[in-house]
Amino acid sequence: MFNTLKYLFIFSFLYSSCPQIIDSQVLYEDDCGDCWLPYCYNYTTYEILYDLTEESCSGTTSIWVVPGNEEDLFFNNYCESCPESFYEDNCGDCWMEYCYDFSVHIPYYDITQSECSDSGLVWVVPGENAGDPYWNSSCDEVECSDGEVADCEGNCGGYSMVDDCGLCQSAYCYDYVTHEVSYDFPCEGATVMLVMPDDPSNPYWNATCTDCNEAVNGNAMIDDCGDCELSYCYDYVTHAVSYDFPCDGPTEIEVMPNNPSNPYWDENCFECNLIGDVNGDGTLNVIDIVDMVGSILSHDTFDIILCGDVNDDGIVNIMDIVTLVGIILGGN
Repeated sequence: MFNTLKYLFIFSFLYSSCPQIIDSQVLYEDDCGDCWLPYCYNYTTYEILYDLTEESCSGTTSIWVVPGNEEDLFFNNYCESCPESFYEDNCGDCWMEYCYDFSVHIPYYDITQSECSDSGLVWVVPGENAGDPYWNSSCDEVECSDGEVADCEGNCGGYSMVDDCGLCQSAYCYDYVTHEVSYDFPCEGATVMLVMPDDPSNPYWNATCTDCNEAVNGNAMIDDCGDCELSYCYDYVTHAVSYDFPCDGPTEIEVMPNNPSNPYWDENCFECNLIGDVNGDGTLNVIDIVDMVGSILSHDTFDIILCGDVNDDGIVNIMDIVTLVGIILGGN
């Protein structure tokens, strides 16, 4: 559904003050200090798409625009303000709302907020989401006095840090009696303490690393069908599947969602048009039986489970073969 952002590196317009959040994304800084992305522009409908590549920007009325090109609508045109629907941060940079894939740290700009939510991803409003990796990201170019270093929010000598999700997290003041949280530094008060971003008691640190199953630091993934798939524990002796983590049984292994042997990955992208037709040739015959026997004997029933579970009990075994033989011999 989504196209990973892939942009060409053209160093004539690329400056270090623009954030490099992901390797495949290149931001170009204009003379106003604003950072801009390349985009695909339809000069008939005026539609702007950021999640395409130059190769996929096709159409008789579409052109690929690299910031600084003559066709660019933004470059050097917003020195005093930001375009409509953009937000200006403390560094003077303009940023759009976007959908963020926390598992691979990739932003998407061309999908709606509802599509983002339905896919289990995070909708980011610049300046409102704690730890937005772009917001105030170029402020670290500020020259600090007295040997201080700017943090990821651009504050000289500040406490903010980038967490494992790639987001900039703030420290805060915590009153351990009233349980109130504030950002009024320095933290003053008899029962007020400073909580650093990476403190084990800080609930915000890595909090946005939730996967599509809303598990914090989980490894569930969106497959090519748009479904959220979970990892699971697989016993390679009994062939039992469970979700009792960690997978610590003597013959258990954890199967990741996108593992080639995971039968659930992309399973809803395909349909079994004929139960028992495990080789997909449209007929039920002895070849399907041979394939099922071979898979069962090798304990590899993943590839045939969609059409091979003839009696619909969730597994492929000898009972399915018996049932399929009866169907074939009965001419049904």
